[in-house]
Formats: sequence, C-alpha cells, structure tokens
Amino acid sequence: MVNHPLRNVDVQTGDSKIYEGVTLIVYARENTLKNINTRRKGGMGDISHEEQIREQKSHLQRQEQEVEQYEREKKQKKGR
Repeated sequence: MVNHPLRNVDVQTGDSKIYEGVTLIVYARENTLKNINTRRKGGMGDISHEEQIREQKSHLQRQEQEVEQYEREKKQKKGR
C-alpha cells in the first residue's frame, strides 16, 4: 500500500468498502469486471473467484507464449 495525502494505492479485497467520492482506477478485462458486479458472497462467490484466478493465469501463460514466439521470430529475422 502507498499512503499519500491525496491517494491510497492498495489491493482491495471482498471485505473492502468503497465510499462515495473515492476515485478507483481498475485494471481488468471487461468480462472480469462484469463478473465482479454479479458475484455472490460465500461459497459460490469463492468458486467464481477461483475460476477467475485460473482464467487470469491461463491468460498470462498465453501472453507469455506469444511474447516468446515474437522474440524467436524477431531473432530469426535478425539472423538472416
């Protein structure tokens, strides 16, 4: 968490309260934000959260593979 007189940067949890007048900057894919809005508390919400974690890990893995492929192709072109 970063404390500053004008801002507070932190990772929020399910128990976090968001007060009127607070500005949030959220980085997420659109479907993730939509799911948060409808996610229930308790067991079903926990299951949904775990699914989102798996989806995010899968997304990051695919992204990493794409970067590696790009770097390989870049290296091959440079070697010609």
